[in-house]
Order: sequence, then C-alpha cells, then structure tokens
Amino acid sequence: MKSNYLTRPTTGRFACALALGLATSVTALAQGFKHVAVTPEDAPAQQLQAAEHTGVFSHAAMVPVHAGSHTPSQTLWHDGTEASPIAFVGPDTENWQLQVIDPDGQTVLDETKGHALQVEPVQFGQQAFPGKRWQLAAEKPGRWQVNLQPSANSKNTGRTKGEVVGYLMAKGDPDYKLYAYRSTQMTVQGAKVNLVAYLVDARSERLANSRNVGQGNSRAQLLRRAPLAAAIESAQVSLTTPDNRTIELTLNDQGINGDATAGDGRYSVTLPTDQLGVYTQALRVEGVRPDGLRFNRAANDLYPVVAQQYRLAQTGAQLLIDGPDVQLQLPINIATQRPQATAEQAVFAAAELWGTNARGKPELATWVGGLAVPVATGEGNHATLSLHADGRWLSRNNLGAPFSLRAVRLQDSQHHVPLAQVAEMALAAPRDLGQQLARAPLAANGGIAPDMHAKRVGHRHLGQSDTQTEPETQTQTQTQTQTQTEIEAQRMQSHNTAGESTQAISPSAAGGVLMLVHGYCSSSAWDTNHFSNAVEFKDYKANRSHDDFAKRIRDFGASYPSFGVVAHSQGGAAALHMYARYWSGLDNASGGRLIQSVGTPYQGTALAGNLAVLGDIFGAGCGKNTDLTYSGAANWLATIPNWARAEVDYYTTSFKDRWWAYDYCHLATDLLLDDPEDGTTEKWAGQLAGAVNKGHKTGWCHTSGMRDPAQTRDTSRNSSMSSRAAR
Repeated sequence: MKSNYLTRPTTGRFACALALGLATSVTALAQGFKHVAVTPEDAPAQQLQAAEHTGVFSHAAMVPVHAGSHTPSQTLWHDGTEASPIAFVGPDTENWQLQVIDPDGQTVLDETKGHALQVEPVQFGQQAFPGKRWQLAAEKPGRWQVNLQPSANSKNTGRTKGEVVGYLMAKGDPDYKLYAYRSTQMTVQGAKVNLVAYLVDARSERLANSRNVGQGNSRAQLLRRAPLAAAIESAQVSLTTPDNRTIELTLNDQGINGDATAGDGRYSVTLPTDQLGVYTQALRVEGVRPDGLRFNRAANDLYPVVAQQYRLAQTGAQLLIDGPDVQLQLPINIATQRPQATAEQAVFAAAELWGTNARGKPELATWVGGLAVPVATGEGNHATLSLHADGRWLSRNNLGAPFSLRAVRLQDSQHHVPLAQVAEMALAAPRDLGQQLARAPLAANGGIAPDMHAKRVGHRHLGQSDTQTEPETQTQTQTQTQTQTEIEAQRMQSHNTAGESTQAISPSAAGGVLMLVHGYCSSSAWDTNHFSNAVEFKDYKANRSHDDFAKRIRDFGASYPSFGVVAHSQGGAAALHMYARYWSGLDNASGGRLIQSVGTPYQGTALAGNLAVLGDIFGAGCGKNTDLTYSGAANWLATIPNWARAEVDYYTTSFKDRWWAYDYCHLATDLLLDDPEDGTTEKWAGQLAGAVNKGHKTGWCHTSGMRDPAQTRDTSRNSSMSSRAAR
C-alpha cells in the first residue's frame, strides 16, 4: 500500500476558514488543486535549473535545401570517423532524384542513372515523414556535394525562391558537439533573450560512457567544458514565428547584438519575444575543428513566449492561520486588466518558508508550491495568491518569528515559463501563531506525517466537474467535505501512523482499475490482453501540454473510485503531473505501484525541436510541444515534489547493439540523439531523480516501425507491471 499524502479536511476546519474570512477564491475552492510541500532536505530539488544547463547538444547536420534553382544543391561537411547515413526528408521526396559526390569528386550515387533509392518513412517517435537515405560506406571526411534533380512531377517550380523544400541530414563526429542554449528561461513577452552557441570537445566523455559511467554524468561534465575557441566560422538561426513568418538571424562573437564577450568562442544573438506563442528555432553552424576538419552542425529547439500577466509585488507577504494549517498570501500585481477568478488563469506559485529557531538562526521549514488563482484586493491592480501548508512544518522544530519567504516564484501553468522571481520576501504572522499551531498534534518523534505533504485546495467529489459553482450554503459544503473525508478515511485504515502498509487491499476490489495511457501524438500503444482489470485511455494523435494531458487522464479516471497508471512516453510525465498537481482517483489507489512508465522522456528529447522544424515545411504533424524540450522539461520538473516522484517506477530501453553493424532504432533519430536511446528517448533523459529506476533493457525501441520491437509490446514486462500495479 502506498503512503497516504492526502489531507483530511474536516467540517470544523472549513467552518473556521469561513469565520476568519480568508480571501479564498470561489473558483479555487471548486478545483481539485494540490498544494504540495517537501522536507527541507528535498527543497533544493525544487529550484529552477540555470538556463545555461538546459540547452541542446548536437552532433548532427541538418542542412536546409532551398527552392530557387532548377537543380538545388547543398554541401555537407562530414567530419565523422565512421560510416554514416545521409537522409533527405521533404514533403515532395518522391519527385527528387539525388546525386551524391564524395570529397574526391567521385559520383557515388546518381538516381538519374537508374540507381533509384526507395522512398520510406523517416520516423520521429510516433510521427513519420517521407524520405530517402543512403549510407556512407566508409570513413571519408570532407566536402560531400548533394545535388537534387526534380522530376516532371516535382512541385519545385511553384515554390517561392528561398523556400525550404527539404532537409539533408547526416551524423557528424560525436566527439565534437555543438551546444546551444537561451540565456534565460523567463521567455515572457518583451523580455531580452539571447541564443548562445559554441562547440565543445566531448572525447573524454565518450570514453567515460564506454566505461558505463552514464550519460547523465557525461552531460554534467560537458556543461563544464570551455568552448573551443575559433571553431565556429558562421552561425545562423532561422526562426518560425507564432504567426508562421520566417526570420533569419546571424550569431556573432564580437560582443554585440546579444553577445556578452567578444572572442570567447560563444556565438550569440538576441531572439525576438514580441509575439505570444511558440517559436521554432533552427540553428545551423559551420566551422573548423582544431584538427583542421570542417564540420556542419544543427540544433533545433522551441521556445514559448507567454504574457507576464502577474508580477510579484514589493510589499510583504502574510501568514494566516487556517485551523491547524497556515496560508501564505503572496502580494502580486496584475499586469493586464483584472481578470475574473477562473481556473484558466491559475498560476503556479512556489516559495521556501523560513522561520527562526531557538538559537535565533533562520531555518528552512519547507518548500510549498501549487496552482493558485489571484484574488483581487480591491486596490487597483493589486491581488493576492494563496499557498496552503500544514502548520506542523513550523511547529515540528518550534520555528517562530521573524518569518520570511525565499526563492519566491511564479510560473505559467501551461508552459511552466518563469514569470517572476524574488530572492526573499518578508512574511508577517499573527503574534499567537505558535499557540495556535501547538494545538495540532505532531507526528511521532517530531517526524514527517504523510498528510503533511499535500493540502486540498477545494473540497469536491472525485470526478466532479471543474465547473462546479459555489456551494449554496455552508451546510451543503460541510456535507460534501464529510463525504470526501469518509472516502479518505477508508484508505487510511490500511496505514499506521508512519504511513506504512498494514493491510493489503485486493487489486480486484470493486471499481479499482489499471489505466493504460499512451504518449504524444500516439495511437493505441498497449496490448490490453497483457493486463488484467485494465481500461485504455484514448486521446489519439493529439498534442497536449503535460497539464492538459494530466487533466484528461484525471477526468477519464473520474468514472472509477480509484486507478493506477501504466504509461508510455509522455503519458508517464502527464500521470506524474496529475499526481503532483490535482486530486484524482490515483490518490485512492492501493495494492501496489501507483505509476509505472516505459520510455518517458522526463528530461525532454531533442526530437521536440526537430519535429517542429519538419512540421513547418510539411505543414503537418501533431504540433509543437515545449514540455518535451530539454528546457521545458527542466522548468516542469522543478514543480514536481520528490515524494510524488517516489511513486513512479520507470523503465528505459534501447536498440540491441551488434559490433559488426551500424545499429539504431531508427536511422534518422539516431543522427539526432545520443546513444543509448530508444528512437525517441535517450537513456539519460529517461531518468527521473527521486523515482524508482527499474532498469534498462536492450532490444526494444520506442514504438512500432523501428528496427527492434516496440517497448510497449514486451509481454514479460507488461505482465510484471500488471501484477504489481495499484488499482
């Protein structure tokens, strides 16, 4: 049985809150928000990563082919030391004939002379685009020329000069990687955001990986590497704006236009942030390595621009008593016209709660975070956001005044973009705070009781619509609260005071089910015959943010009193998001593992940006998803508490490696990802700190249509997940 982190609201506490007249939004009460807290030891994991650590490493070339001549051609500077494929991907692939000329001037492929390549799907995760590929048979670095001859049926003649008709993709030497990042994660409208790019020598990291040190350590080591000076000769970024315009910008190392220091090997340019929406960022770099070999590199990414609707005010925060709990009221200014209090305008708020210990020293009590809806104060554009926490975080160590909030921040609820940050904020509290908190019993030995981790903001039945209106009377609200309390009390019967299981509840208990969840832009992923007492979540071929995805899982599960989750790809992140942010039937599940996932890119995937770039020229695809980028995933993970991560059991896979062959799950994605990978998720990016790593297995790929079988079809693993799942 899982430890229970549910708050058990009582009629008396709710009545007390009403009597105190606390500024609690009607809509917030109608929502099943969770306000979560963590131990002081876990608080560092809730901080945002530095922006310069959330960029994209790339060893691939992805060179655009432009319309405008009868026979478009492009140069690839190949610096690889092993056999490498070349792929051409474009919406009109079948009507282009390729001619490839090697560095010695020899024509090694000429489709116009009868050596036709087969048009085949080039698969990126769940999406596929038509393409052709040709394998470089041997090591031959240097200048490769690729000419494209249109057939009579080609659509090239109708295209605008300069329009991209396709991309040539090739794998460069992984010993030399391009790194690109944005200077800030705060991509709000009008903000100054710089794109920074440089080349790094990765040779020692590859050696470390071969010794099984691990890709996560490798990335951390690479981030400490200094740029290779004078390696880059030219760097351009092509941006697709939210309104589908194209902007070309040139990066520089001259200390101007967004570049911080001239001549340091870091090329930079200031990016536009004038439009709301998602920008596609396609960076292309050419240069010369220290050993004299020329190279091409590309790094594609996405960045969302959101409105800075709320700002943290300069005035101090308030700490109020809410029965045995505390409420932190953060002062904010609403940048736009004062909105109605609706869930759609909720913002994620977080802060560290500090008090003063018996020695007179500041001491961290807890970190608190969750969705909050602004409540107008009636004074201009001023409003407050409320965070709820258990008072025992303060009383367990007898913390008293003066209080303060540190690392206070607001994040957009959909893209997780930081909107505002303040290092420290004064916190005023009632003088009799200690006396009031002393009435709440402490956990055994002053420890952490399970129900201290999450507070219910809004009291409602599981599955009740988020559009619930304000209760007509206090009596009605009390009845609803008691009903929910009874449900939660039944679950608590199987827990002792330490939160450990004392009694097993059968997985086949009436109503409890196992929910099978697919991923981004996916069709059915699971074989339901591999699972018992299971239902399949179906939101096929869709592009959802983690938040939207999570609410759909929650609402689908509302038909059942409880459920566990087995998820594939993005579905794992969405299920974890739901558990950390909303109340659902997952909180009532028992008998095993709450969330089990396979192939989930918890730390993002390079394919998110590449899919967007290809989607722009194809005019198709599932759409742009910033939660799946490395930077978007980093911002999101900072909102997920460690105790929620601990309820995730995750698996990773990769292709079977044969020493005599060039191995991959899919050729195109192998060009873009670092080994080991499953065709979508790199092993390092599939790791979730604080969760339970169930191991890595080779011979399985992310989805069907790749070289090895789809990871969701592993009968043995599926049977194990079914038998061990909570329901």
